[in-house]
Amino acid sequence: MAPVARAAPTITFVNVADSSELSKKGSFINKEEIKAMFKYLNVYPPHVPRYGVMSPFRKQAQEISDLHERGWNWRGPKSDSLERYAGSVEDFVSLSFHTALISFAKTEDAERDGGSLLNSTDMIDFILSRVTNELVVFGREDAMTEAWNQAFKIPANKTIEI
Repeated sequence: MAPVARAAPTITFVNVADSSELSKKGSFINKEEIKAMFKYLNVYPPHVPRYGVMSPFRKQAQEISDLHERGWNWRGPKSDSLERYAGSVEDFVSLSFHTALISFAKTEDAERDGGSLLNSTDMIDFILSRVTNELVVFGREDAMTEAWNQAFKIPANKTIEI
């Protein structure tokens, strides 16, 4: 019997045009993307009690969680998902989410320096396998790798400028 094909999640691409990466201990953070993510969550809160927040870069995921905990650019009650389900992509091997948000973080030389995190179709397939309904991708449109453009930007159901 052939495996049952599952529908691809709805994709929203959030273009954070003025974002820039900061190198941090061998990884990267992008505070403009975090600010855009918090703004998005305040304007369009997920209609599910639990959602995933991911980044290919562990430092970015940790920064998202830390800044949320300190209330940086956050309105409203604390989000249990931002405290419990924020992590780098590989932290979600055994979890899947109805809704997930992912921060690209990189803005310079992503194609050259992104390695398999940003250039591998296996990584993209893994990300898509963690989400059943809605994926929101945050990144700077002109900095995305070709692989992420093909997987997330081009097929996006809608694009938002924040």
